[in-house]
Amino acid sequence: MKLGKRTQITLGVPDLAAETKFFSDLGFQIVDENTEPYPWRQFSDGQNLILINQDGMTYRGLIYFNPELDTLVAAMEAAGVEFFWKNQHEDGSHEAAMFIDPNGIAGKDSDKNLGVNIVAHDADGLHQPAGEPLTMCGKFGEFAVPVSDFAASRAFWTQLGFDVLYAQEEGAGYPWGILHDGMVVLGQHQHGGNWDMDNAFDIPAMTYFSKDSAEKIAFIKSCGYEAAFESADENNVVQHAGFHSPSGQPIFIFQGEI
Repeated sequence: MKLGKRTQITLGVPDLAAETKFFSDLGFQIVDENTEPYPWRQFSDGQNLILINQDGMTYRGLIYFNPELDTLVAAMEAAGVEFFWKNQHEDGSHEAAMFIDPNGIAGKDSDKNLGVNIVAHDADGLHQPAGEPLTMCGKFGEFAVPVSDFAASRAFWTQLGFDVLYAQEEGAGYPWGILHDGMVVLGQHQHGGNWDMDNAFDIPAMTYFSKDSAEKIAFIKSCGYEAAFESADENNVVQHAGFHSPSGQPIFIFQGEI
């Protein structure tokens, strides 16, 4: 079972202009935009599409495109997935269906959890990132999601077409793993373990890695953005840091190569 043929990270924000400045300053490229049915802009980091909506809500999640949505919804409901919202035509066919990750840390139905919207459309005409990083953040590593139970979350997402690229359930301070469905990489981090950073995140975070993370972090700070957390090496060089967009979306930058 696959959720769709293409996907994009999606953020609901209260101020599109402020969010646009932040992401543009970090090097994200605008690839599409419109004001209907509400103001939105689509960005690319070179590897993913990020859709930012000013639709009156604040959220973070994924949008999948699947023209065979009726078949998918039936299969997902048979597997026990609960949709909290569905848009259906008079004949009962689906235009869109949404669910929330049931293993998020903020409660089963919290809007802080990862939300997924599946729409009954082809992805024809959707911008295709070239695959090389474009931003001052580095290479995309994962859309890091805090979960209440890693084992349960892994079971939930693998039935939806995700493969486990890496999992560590012992010896790492807390259980965590990396999953991939061929379109997006999800990191799943069991909250409540060895969280030694002051900003132990409680909403999904966009995570990047770079061999020259110190230079990238310094540049972002020079743009006037204060780090939510930072970690320096023995020479007092900041190599790991996290930033928040104006809407509170976390972006983490770590030293390393993936």
